[in-house]
Amino acid sequence: HEQAGVAIAPHPFDIDNKGLGRLSLLCDAIETFNALNKDKLSNRKALKLAEEHAKPKTAGSDAHCLEMLGYGITFLRAEPELDSVLKAIRKGNTYASGRYIPVNVLKEWSIKRLLYSYPDVLEYIYENYSGTKKFISEKLLSLVLKTPGKVDYFFNILAYLGIAGATLYSIVKTPFRK
Repeated sequence: HEQAGVAIAPHPFDIDNKGLGRLSLLCDAIETFNALNKDKLSNRKALKLAEEHAKPKTAGSDAHCLEMLGYGITFLRAEPELDSVLKAIRKGNTYASGRYIPVNVLKEWSIKRLLYSYPDVLEYIYENYSGTKKFISEKLLSLVLKTPGKVDYFFNILAYLGIAGATLYSIVKTPFRK
């Protein structure tokens, strides 16, 4: 505010409980759609909070790579200048929309991250795991070295299982979060 900006609460009810939750009401606007949220219930809860308290709504892609850009979109009724945009957000002249980042984009991003940090992840496994857990972790990590290839079918299954697991987790956890 000291710099004439707006405070927008990002993913207030994320699955890891790292969001602001109801403290989002102290902000100028609430991100009610986050394209990278692991679960859709968190977005619904943020939307409900914003609507109940007449808070301006925004959307974001939460992009961690170029392929993730443009999935969360905030439409504004404003002139194409900074002051007009900020004023529109403050007044709630916004419309949040978007679509979730596709599973294949998330999968490719995850594989790239593992490839880029392969030595560090391997070192972590060696320093923190032992026995069977160390052996299995090392073998699973080595699969990223075989992509692209037949191993991608396995990564597709893991990606969809991960999304399904996050959704089930949020169904159990979300109703009890404040």
